[in-house]
Amino acid sequence: MYMMNQEYKPKKFGKYDDVLPHIIKGFFSEEELNEVYELISHGKSLEGQDSFYSPLVLPKMARQQIELKFENKFLDKLESWASDFTGEPLKMTHNSYLSYNKIHNPEAWPKLPPHFDSDNYYTKLTIDYQLESNIDWPVVIDVNGELQEFYLEFGDLLVFWGAGAIHWRKPTILDHGDNCEVLTVHFANWDDHISLNQAAREKEARDTRLEEWREKTNYWEYQTQFDKKMEELIEEHKRKNDNE
Repeated sequence: MYMMNQEYKPKKFGKYDDVLPHIIKGFFSEEELNEVYELISHGKSLEGQDSFYSPLVLPKMARQQIELKFENKFLDKLESWASDFTGEPLKMTHNSYLSYNKIHNPEAWPKLPPHFDSDNYYTKLTIDYQLESNIDWPVVIDVNGELQEFYLEFGDLLVFWGAGAIHWRKPTILDHGDNCEVLTVHFANWDDHISLNQAAREKEARDTRLEEWREKTNYWEYQTQFDKKMEELIEEHKRKNDNE
């Protein structure tokens, strides 16, 4: 099975010979988790301001995202762990607090379609840390051509290679009151980040990567299946509500 961005594949992947997604329990201490929530609260307080750390809403996904400003010992822990895990010096090059909730767009259904981490295509490691959630909403990852579902409980850390493996959240109806929050962090070689970050975000470069997804991977098949399933779930949800 073709994986994207092979030239940036991690040198090693913890105790695994290949880039195999898995869940780690108890990664953050209570004190560290409180720091995460303080940063999220600060980010939300910047709403409406012209700041890199202000909240951004992606309406089609009913998702709010906030870049968090990690510093000092917390950042050192993340980068030291990622470097040790992969066997090469890595830096945190991007992170996001993600909130999926219809409050961000009442007219849309929260979703995360199949994708590779496009703008972060040069990154070597991705982690998803499950924060507050009141629904079961598994992450689906194509692992060497086999689709695996990862159900994350509060405090679970999912480790995977988001730039190399296509992944998404399973088609699910998140109705009013349903909520899912996650912290995602990407790590890369710093020289790669400096030389590639800005160019990676240009429209032409994005379009080129999308075309490569379509030609060389199962992306289009997964995307088509995803859209079809979401449509079916939405229609079923509407029929159920009409009958009540």
